[in-house]
Amino acid sequence: MTFNSQRSVAVPEQSGRRIIVIMDPFEFEKLSYDPLQRQKLNQPGVLAVPDDLDPGTDALLEQLDHQGLWLRGSVLTQNPYNRDQYEVSAEPHVVFAQTRLRVMVRMFYLLGAREFKYLELEKRNDSTKAAAKGGGGKGPLKGDASWSSDTDDSLRRGSAIHHTWSGGAPDPAAARTLLAASHLSHDDALDTLIALREGPDNQHKSWVETFDLLRESTTVIDLAAKVRAGLYGGELSGKKARKQRTEFSVRYEIKY
Repeated sequence: MTFNSQRSVAVPEQSGRRIIVIMDPFEFEKLSYDPLQRQKLNQPGVLAVPDDLDPGTDALLEQLDHQGLWLRGSVLTQNPYNRDQYEVSAEPHVVFAQTRLRVMVRMFYLLGAREFKYLELEKRNDSTKAAAKGGGGKGPLKGDASWSSDTDDSLRRGSAIHHTWSGGAPDPAAARTLLAASHLSHDDALDTLIALREGPDNQHKSWVETFDLLRESTTVIDLAAKVRAGLYGGELSGKKARKQRTEFSVRYEIKY
């Protein structure tokens, strides 16, 4: 790889880099004078960088290089629960759902749970769907706002978990800190479960709850699909800006 040490790209804070596109240097230069090229990437949260930039000029870009993600043509999608982590796959749903589930497991451990048990799963699509199909253009990636049956199978296997512990005293403060660090403080179901373990005179003992493991992922996944479609010759079919809303809901039983 040949680095151009003269280049300088300002890497914004986490909210401004939900999608990172690593571009051919010539295509990157076209952003400054080609309105059509700019339009493909001119969306909030999308950061474009040329691959001849020295990634050592920024900690995040250097991390991507060390992880083997600094590759021309890559469209990297930010993990909603760990915003310094990016996924190169065109189907990052499995990784994001598993990250959310691991946060939940750690939270129930901190709340003194004895058991966290999978009960059933339901996948539901709303009536709208946006298919961002990549054409035969350059690059190894193609945009697709939906996902394959293999992805469904991986999500099912990954969510069918059963954890048991010896149980213990709840630590609601630590549980809330974990949710804040994982950007899940706004989740009403998880916040309620913490609140129910805060009463010393009437401790909560069991609960069955349904969680949508893709709840926070949909927006960033759709954005990545649109960027891929724009870069690699695809187009959004159906009504513009209409997004597929898929719930991958899993019912779990929690016992203390």
